Amino acid sequence: MKSDLGVAARTLALDLAAGEVIRALIAADVECMLLKGPAMVHRLYREAPVGRNYGDIDLLVAPWQFDAAGRVLASLGFEDRLAGVRASEAARLAERPWHRTGAAHLVVDLHRGFHHVADRTAWWDLLCRHREVLMVEGQPVAIPDRVGCALIAALHASKATSQDKALEDLRRALQLFEDDVWRQAADLAGSVGAGNAFAAALHRQNAGADLAARLGLRITDPAIWFGATSLERGTGSLSYLLGREGRADRARRLRDAAFPSRPFLTGHRPIAARGPAGLALAHLGRLCFVLPRLPRLLLAWHRTRRTLRRYGGAPPHVRPAARTPDPFRRAVAAAGTIGWTLRTWWLVHRRLARGPWGNGALPAAAPPPHSERAARLVLACCRSTCLETALVRQARAAAVGAAADVIVGVTAPARGFRAHAWVDGDRVDPAFTELCRYPAVAAESISIAPTSGG
Repeated sequence: MKSDLGVAARTLALDLAAGEVIRALIAADVECMLLKGPAMVHRLYREAPVGRNYGDIDLLVAPWQFDAAGRVLASLGFEDRLAGVRASEAARLAERPWHRTGAAHLVVDLHRGFHHVADRTAWWDLLCRHREVLMVEGQPVAIPDRVGCALIAALHASKATSQDKALEDLRRALQLFEDDVWRQAADLAGSVGAGNAFAAALHRQNAGADLAARLGLRITDPAIWFGATSLERGTGSLSYLLGREGRADRARRLRDAAFPSRPFLTGHRPIAARGPAGLALAHLGRLCFVLPRLPRLLLAWHRTRRTLRRYGGAPPHVRPAARTPDPFRRAVAAAGTIGWTLRTWWLVHRRLARGPWGNGALPAAAPPPHSERAARLVLACCRSTCLETALVRQARAAAVGAAADVIVGVTAPARGFRAHAWVDGDRVDPAFTELCRYPAVAAESISIAPTSGG
């Protein structure tokens, strides 16, 4: 309940701030349009308005009024934390976040373009022709119409860092809008240089891939396709570096990515503002983030180019590849699994040694992140019997709330007498007949006393 009230309170604060900012912009003769937030809720979540929350205010202004809009925000107490960045860094930013602290921390994302939009002036002109009016806290404000909403939903989902909210917006838009709306949106995307991003974003949903095929949309830029489909962390930066611009522009991009200006770094890593030591730590942190991931990113890039070459810009797969687990996290999971499995196996082994009907409770401590390969290796090194292995698996299942019985079965003497233990639900030879069972219990303890059955 507290969480729902907090979300509702923040949404109300953002709507009030949006009304305040829009009134101030209108008073300064600055036209603006609300891109997301209430606009998306009005268009895509009418039956469930609380189904989409938002954490900032996305306002689009004409590129030639971008600086004037910034001065209006500054007069309202908002702060541009990216002030002072290099000209090359500022030029590539389609939006700038403005922050205002106080009773509630409010953020206005001031847009002069959008993701992958090359012609920002044409973007403004096109959306001005595809807009309607929505009342936000008593203030009329322009929002995109159906075609504009479809275009924004797709381009927002084309970002490499798009979260579940953007993908849910796209899924709902695909359900609500007919093909003619998407055809117009595709034409608009192509006219502002975002046709590849639009087509790539549609492939993030099964229904979108079918739509792209019906509309005949093709992807000719592997960097855009890579940014839209790879879930590896750092994909956005690499796809930005791999753009199709000339060598001089790529050199500037590489410099900005490897050695960002201090204001730019401070806007993303506040520790950089704490003197030379903080700046050095921020740069070191970037290197530690990028270098371990670079081999996986380059491999994913190679696969992307190969896929597009093979299928001529109409890749057959829809779902992005799963993100490769971080090597450090894999190592931590393996180490935790080894310790937990060793301890649990020893408890099982010692209590079974007291006799097949030894009684007692086996603690089922919450297991760490699991590595199935590490668990199998530990049990193999311990020469665990099938019964011990099954009881260890039962302990883990009970600890995570998925209790299951352990069954001991035997084969008929005519078929060569054999005994085997397994966890209920495993696929086993039907020749085994249940002899006894170690029942599943609550997560607090696991009984090692079998019960007869079969």
